[in-house]
Amino acid sequence: MQINEVVLNVGQFFDEEINVIVGGVEVGGLSDENFGEPGKFIMPVDFSFHLYNMAYIDDLNELIAITEELSEEEAYIIHTLKQTQKVFTNGNLVMTISDFNWIDEYKTLENKLEIIRKFISYCEYNNHDYIALIVEKEFADEANVTEFPKMKQYEALGFERVNIHPTPIMVKRLNEY
Repeated sequence: MQINEVVLNVGQFFDEEINVIVGGVEVGGLSDENFGEPGKFIMPVDFSFHLYNMAYIDDLNELIAITEELSEEEAYIIHTLKQTQKVFTNGNLVMTISDFNWIDEYKTLENKLEIIRKFISYCEYNNHDYIALIVEKEFADEANVTEFPKMKQYEALGFERVNIHPTPIMVKRLNEY
């Protein structure tokens, strides 16, 4: 099912204990003619994000320990980014997206990419430097594949793969001047 006219409802708070902005996004939109009442406002997905201001984070190993308490996905993203040494410099603002929760009928790659497009605009408006995410296997062409043939669609949004591990982490540089 297609989500039409995607709207993001963003909420966040600053966790002083761990020095990270923690947030969530509820995604709304209009249902299409294939699901329920056409044109009805729906909330088919939500996801989490974390914003790291690298000017205030001195110890990347401590950051990894903190993210392990947040979620397994978050820890994997940060651990992978640490190994690349790509984004953790010069006080960058690094946004990670994780933990998508879907109504099954709306869980499609096309919907996810549209949501990510909208979230990229939100991050650019707020002057974030990088956005990172995991490419999920369920958006591959076939079940039980070890490759991720649809990564090219993420690359079309400007993401690049930063690891060689089985589960790809993609990063996009925002607001390049």
